[in-house]
Amino acid sequence: MRKKKLILSLLILVIVCSVGYSTYRIFNYSGNKKIHFLDHSLASKNIEEVLKSPEFKGKVVYVDIWASWCGECIKQFPYAKSLKTHFRAEPIAYLYISYNNKFRIDHQTKWKALIKKNNLEGYHLEVNKDFYEDLWSRIKTSTTEKITIPRYLIVGKDGKIVNKNAANPESEAIVYEQIQKALQ
Repeated sequence: MRKKKLILSLLILVIVCSVGYSTYRIFNYSGNKKIHFLDHSLASKNIEEVLKSPEFKGKVVYVDIWASWCGECIKQFPYAKSLKTHFRAEPIAYLYISYNNKFRIDHQTKWKALIKKNNLEGYHLEVNKDFYEDLWSRIKTSTTEKITIPRYLIVGKDGKIVNKNAANPESEAIVYEQIQKALQ
């Protein structure tokens, strides 16, 4: 009986260590030097404060608003690679804003795992409810009844939103034109 308890305890210890190590690897991801997680303190501010960060000064910023539970959002990730390749010589930054409803460890784990799996080069910020609601209030227009994700924005070099409803990365010709216009 004592031997069974010992084996069971060791088995549980191995499982806990495996899960802990996997979580550690996801949260401390450093495999791609072009994937940056912004300071978590920005998550409680607003989009204007985030865009004042040195990473975005003097650059056009293509903003992707998504969530880890959004299948259509995730479907767009592969198309972002060709967008980045097309504009690689231009002063453009890519900002991924995710709202996963609550800052729970399982949501953050899935969020970072999706970033890693899809090799989403750019800047990443998981935001709180207040940030998210403030962002929607800033981009809502008189003709917008319901705002859905995925949602894309283009921010000019001056830090102001110039396109509140930019094309998705899959719509290459349209989004290229929109970004090129912001670069001028």
